[in-house]
Amino acid sequence: MGAALPFALDPVLGHAAAATLGAVLLLGAISKLRDLALFRGALDNHRLLPRALLAPAALLLPLLELVAGALRLPTASRESGALLGLAVLVLVTGAVVINLRRGRERIDCGCGGSEHVPLSRGLVARNAGLALLALVALAPAPARATVWLDLAATAFATLFLLGLVLAVNQLLSNQPRFGRRYISQVLLPRVSSPTLPAGLRPYDGEEIARLRRTRPADVGAVRQQLLGQGHTAGIAIEP
Repeated sequence: MGAALPFALDPVLGHAAAATLGAVLLLGAISKLRDLALFRGALDNHRLLPRALLAPAALLLPLLELVAGALRLPTASRESGALLGLAVLVLVTGAVVINLRRGRERIDCGCGGSEHVPLSRGLVARNAGLALLALVALAPAPARATVWLDLAATAFATLFLLGLVLAVNQLLSNQPRFGRRYISQVLLPRVSSPTLPAGLRPYDGEEIARLRRTRPADVGAVRQQLLGQGHTAGIAIEP
């Protein structure tokens, strides 16, 4: 595939792109595999798969990421890893776009890691950038000898790109916290004490901290339970 592209890039760029995307895929896969129950809950929140397929998909997707990331690192298997990585990126980005069109931008993307990353156009743009890295790694490189300076440049470029990806991830995770004006001027007046049903007690700080430390094993069941409690209390919650 690489030989069919009508341009060539310096091998340093190709090596750095391949190493960066390989590291991103490997880190994401390891994070998901360390807590499959949490990732299964994130998949359930996307509402794209029947419940019977959630557990197999929660295992298969990080395994595909793991294989794609590992194949990206050796030069001999770089093209296969790039194609598999592109397929994974297209798949997960499609899931993000579908839920954004449904107006469900508050759910977690399931990207891996302990930080909640809600769905957004920025997440789609980040995935497009990762796909661009895959294409860069596929571009043919001119035949020339590689010297120690190329290796140093590749290492620095990889660290820079990986740091940039991690910084973008952190910005996407912090994005909801930037909406304090919306919370104070729009959301809080709608759920202030005069608008709540009589007898409904909001969560206090201790309860919120406790809930953050515990993760439900079945997110779908917890969601249905909360919807039922809200209906009983006279609160209309969009499912």
